[in-house]
Parts: sequence; C-alpha cells; structure tokens
Amino acid sequence: MKKFILATLIVCMSATTLLAAQEAKQDNRKAWLDNMAYNYGRGFVNCLTCWVEVPRNLIYENVRNPFFGNITGASDGAFLTIARAFGGATDVMTFGLTGSGIYGDSFPEYVWQSKWIADDALVIQEINRKAKKDVEAQDVEEK
Repeated sequence: MKKFILATLIVCMSATTLLAAQEAKQDNRKAWLDNMAYNYGRGFVNCLTCWVEVPRNLIYENVRNPFFGNITGASDGAFLTIARAFGGATDVMTFGLTGSGIYGDSFPEYVWQSKWIADDALVIQEINRKAKKDVEAQDVEEK
C-alpha cells in the first residue's frame, strides 16, 4: 500500500510539474524556475516513452529502405532509446537544470516530434517515378 501511495504521489507531482511547465512555455515566459519545471517534466516523459523509439525507427527505416529497414531500424531504435532514456534520467536527476541538453533539430525533445515517415523513402521515390511516367505518357497520347 505504501508503494502504491508513493507511486501515485510521484505521478501526480510529475504531471503537475509538466502541466505548469507547459503553461509557462505557452505564456512565453523565460523564467528560470519555469524552465526547470519544463525540463524536469520533459525528462520524466522521456523516461516513460523512450521505448517508442524502437517501433518509430522500424517504421521510418522500413519506409525508407524495405530491404534492410528491419536491421537498421532496430539498431537505430535501440541506440536512440538509450539516448532518450539517458537524457530523461539526466533531466530528472538534476531537477531540470540541464537546459536544452542533448535535444535539438536532429534529436527532438519528445519522441512524437520526430519524423515517422522518411522523406527520401525508396517507396515514395518509386511512386513518384511511376506517376511522372504516367503523366508523360498521357502528354504523349494527347499530342
């Protein structure tokens, strides 16, 4: 019973901190404590959702290259899971004093902000090539 109460208390405190941080970020206030609360909440969320990197990378790499997507997706997903868990644990252990930390354009703050479908996918390139050929064939027929 004590473990349940402690776990509930931790979840409630973390959720409250995350909500307060989101509200402060929407108000565009750059106060030091608000950034700490946001970073702490980000760390907690990343610790809970780090495992989503594996299926995200499997989807991303399979769309990008259907032949080797499972291998590269699993290895990239495992690496990024460890990186996201480490970043989240660092945010939580330092109570949000990490600043932007490891996050940036190539490694977004949350897993749902990452790309799930590749822009340079072989499948998409093949579809575009076929569509271009169809348009050219229609143009030839019209002439």
